[in-house]
Amino acid sequence: MILNKEYDYLTASGKHESISGKVSPSNLKRANVSNELIKKYTLAHDRVQTISGLKNSPGYATDSGKIKFESDTVEAKKELKAAHKSIEDFLETQQMLNFGIIDFQKVLKLLNSDISAYQIEKNTGISRMAIGNLKNGTSDVSKMIVKNAYMLSEYAKSLGM
Repeated sequence: MILNKEYDYLTASGKHESISGKVSPSNLKRANVSNELIKKYTLAHDRVQTISGLKNSPGYATDSGKIKFESDTVEAKKELKAAHKSIEDFLETQQMLNFGIIDFQKVLKLLNSDISAYQIEKNTGISRMAIGNLKNGTSDVSKMIVKNAYMLSEYAKSLGM
């Protein structure tokens, strides 16, 4: 598996390490990724490899077999992409929890400021609807997902709030 960026994590002994680039299941396990996520990725990867190896087999050699091969390949690659994304999301959330300080006072100042939801969306990637729900109280700030809280906190810090 190749990670899209570098992630920091704490080992079981509390040591600060990072993980990036091409990684093996043992590297992921050391970075506290659950066995379930690793297994899901490994199975999806193996399925893609198996289907690719069967391209010229009798089951896929006919015209209808080629169509089946294409659909199997697309489905397997979707599973692989989803498994890859879930591992990256886990590593990012873990990094934010361990090292990112989320300043909720600054988040509240940002949400109560005159800065438009559009401007916040443009700078954080969080949807205007989610920001609007936080601004008008439809959604509780204390219950927002960690990634959004971290993004809003970092944006508020960049504005000097």
